[in-house]
Amino acid sequence: MMHLAWLLFSTQLFATVNLDPQVVIDRLLAQGPEAQQIVYQSKRAELPYYEALSFFDTGMEIKTNYEIDQSESVMGTSNVEDRSLGSSVKIRKRFKSGTHLSAQYGRLEQNSILSTFTSSLRPDQQNQSALYVELKQNLLNNAFGKKDRNQLKVAKLQMQEAKLSRDEELEQLILQTLALYWDTYVTKQSLEEAIEARKLIGDLVNTVKKKSRMGYAAPGELARVQAEFEMQDQRVKKLSSNYLTLLSTLKVKLKLDDDVELEKVSKLPEVPNKSAVELESQRFIKIARSRIETSKLMLSTAQNSALPVLDLDFSWSSIGVEQSADKAFTEMTSVTKPNYFVGLTLQFYLDSSSQGAAIADKKIRLQDSELSYNFLKSQLKSEVDNKYNFLSSSFKIVESTKKMLDHRLKALKQMKTAYNQGRLDIDILIQAYRDQFSAQVAHIQAIAQYYVNLHDYAASKDELISDKQLERQKL
Repeated sequence: MMHLAWLLFSTQLFATVNLDPQVVIDRLLAQGPEAQQIVYQSKRAELPYYEALSFFDTGMEIKTNYEIDQSESVMGTSNVEDRSLGSSVKIRKRFKSGTHLSAQYGRLEQNSILSTFTSSLRPDQQNQSALYVELKQNLLNNAFGKKDRNQLKVAKLQMQEAKLSRDEELEQLILQTLALYWDTYVTKQSLEEAIEARKLIGDLVNTVKKKSRMGYAAPGELARVQAEFEMQDQRVKKLSSNYLTLLSTLKVKLKLDDDVELEKVSKLPEVPNKSAVELESQRFIKIARSRIETSKLMLSTAQNSALPVLDLDFSWSSIGVEQSADKAFTEMTSVTKPNYFVGLTLQFYLDSSSQGAAIADKKIRLQDSELSYNFLKSQLKSEVDNKYNFLSSSFKIVESTKKMLDHRLKALKQMKTAYNQGRLDIDILIQAYRDQFSAQVAHIQAIAQYYVNLHDYAASKDELISDKQLERQKL
């Protein structure tokens, strides 16, 4: 039983994660520190939108106060003492139509020690209930809330841009990490080939030693092949160190503590068919188009800001004053003594140089964003075409390196036979071994480069990471 428990524990302790490009992408998005940092930064860009949205929040104000007033008046009409208890509730709301609306209800209870002058004018105890409604509507500068809505739209567009930029940054991070993955893969495969090469050279050393003991070896032949073995041993040590360094960097990027095994490429995927790219659906184009819309809104806001401020003001109130609080409230709600007010307020600058400069600046920004949009469309189309050409070329290079490797292996086999028959110098055989090892590495590198180009081409079409992948990772 204890043996079984230890087996389970050791299996968990030394778990191995099998990595391939898709696993790298999923793990990077799910737990990669750099990916999380990009996500956090994009979330910070949401704040300006919610700040702009809070401009239309409903506000409430509650007040209460108690006052003792024993002050005198130069008119001689003040009471000996007034004790007042007041309370009020006010609600205010700013609408997207540019309307400011507020409603306030207040109560005041006053007990007084009346003076000889006021004793005949009012009772010593009074209650007041009051209801006030105020409305302000901008008619010109922010006509029916146009500026407010523009600012909200700009904040929303910038938040959407931040999300698109986040996806682009994640895609670039994935490309960098996949490039690191393939560098690690090439180093690992090269290390395996170097170990095999060292073994083959070691076998050749043993063969030459036998020839030397039998007196058939040429002068310096054994030393030359032993030197080649040392060179291959150095190559193994160097590749081993490089592999461990690259693997450690990859594990840090993916936040992995377990052992890692890189999946060996068994079959190369075919070159995908070339298809037309819908440029308008590309993230960079969406960002550029969003910036044009943002520039238009900001220009409209600047033009409106240059206009005079013309406000329509309206207020209405109903007040009830009685000895008892109930009667005062009834008088207020019966609206027997209402008050109405309507007015216009006009404000403007006699001279303002900044407004004209602001409009000119926004016009330049709009022209610049339109120029960037048109340039980006032509640039992206050319970039996608170029990357497809690189992809097609790299697939042909993989096929070519495979043929080259087959030829090198065939040549080496024939040269080994010739050497064993005494018809070939050892230096030529050693060079044949080197050529074979170089061909093996070149083939491995060509495979990795094809995958890198495949990822790069997918990224140029915004297909390396899909919206579903981002949703699955809750980004």
